[in-house]
Amino acid sequence: MKKKAGYTIVGGGIATYSALKSLLRYDPGVQVTVVSEKKPCFCYRAMSPLAGEEGGKEGEIFFNDDLPDFRFIHDRAVALDTENKKITLKDHDQLDFDRLLIATGSTVAVPDIPGIKGDNVFSPGAITDAELLKKAAEKGGKVVILGGGLVGIKKAEALNKMGLSVTVVEQQDNILLPRIDRDGAEIITEKLTRKGISIITGDTINSILPGSQGVALESGRRLEADLVCIATGVRPGVDWLRGSSLNIDLALVVDEKMQTSIEGIYGAGDVVQTRDRITFKKIVSALWPDAFEMGKIAGTNMAGGELEYEGSLENLNSTEIEDIPFITAGNIIPRDKGYEIVTQRNNNSYKKLVFQDDRLAGAIFLGNISRAELYTSLIKTGISLGSMKEKLLAGESITYSDFFMKNPMLANYANL
Repeated sequence: MKKKAGYTIVGGGIATYSALKSLLRYDPGVQVTVVSEKKPCFCYRAMSPLAGEEGGKEGEIFFNDDLPDFRFIHDRAVALDTENKKITLKDHDQLDFDRLLIATGSTVAVPDIPGIKGDNVFSPGAITDAELLKKAAEKGGKVVILGGGLVGIKKAEALNKMGLSVTVVEQQDNILLPRIDRDGAEIITEKLTRKGISIITGDTINSILPGSQGVALESGRRLEADLVCIATGVRPGVDWLRGSSLNIDLALVVDEKMQTSIEGIYGAGDVVQTRDRITFKKIVSALWPDAFEMGKIAGTNMAGGELEYEGSLENLNSTEIEDIPFITAGNIIPRDKGYEIVTQRNNNSYKKLVFQDDRLAGAIFLGNISRAELYTSLIKTGISLGSMKEKLLAGESITYSDFFMKNPMLANYANL
């Protein structure tokens, strides 16, 4: 009897979790080895345990309780030999593999500025990093957060609720770009400011001063700070692959089956390069649902299946900041010509629709998110709007019945 092929996965995030479940569902009893420097494995990094943040409960952070048995190696992969099918590990020499999934995710992009390695500087990425920040924050004081993206703003919310004086420094002209546009960012900025969070845009930190002397900004300003939190984004975890023969561009290049340029080696999650399904440009998706789907497809195909990944949306977010929910999807800030845009704004409510020819290309719902999932489905599927486009351009809302009456087949998309 022919011996079953074994599988090796490098990484410990949601893509690995999804791939494991698919592998063992498609090929029961197969041996799977997971290599990850994360311990505990399979944690939702966005649910870091800071008071005031959504989640933070152990059951919402860790999701490894329903997995079948697999071999786990707590180590870091540092090099890959594709010709001899060997992985070099930091502490355990080398590991042979038959079929391999690379799901090493992303690493926190820490800027190279003086003082960045100080004891009062935190770059929350792992659960342990967030726990250290929480412990330091419990002493109170002033905190400066470098980075006004979603991670930075959520940290600002949490630390503000813990009673700290919080200032966010963002290099771009508005916070939360490109997850939301300028008008949406202005509404959220106003709400954050009313809560006591200071927002500085168009500036950045030049240096972090020793002790608790604060930070020096590029503009020449100085800010007092007992703590500094770095939230300047992430980059794909491909450094350990640089010496291999794999194709790396913005990230690890894979095809629609999630296979790399070498047969039998797959990639999934925010370590890989995919394409935007609307603009078709090359992107790296850091979205949790995308990583889950990629892992599912990679795991199935590794075991002999035939699934294909349709691409990601560069923008697909659903969250809440200071009791204002917002959902964004698709191309919400078009850079090219040929798009039609309609907006509605009043107080804490904002809606924006972006059309490309006869299709909905992007949408923002802030405050009132009623039926937002319907519009997101339209964007994902690229369905032709027909006469409904005129209704949307006129600022009128649409319902599911509008679609089903015209084409019952559209009901298949209702839960996408």
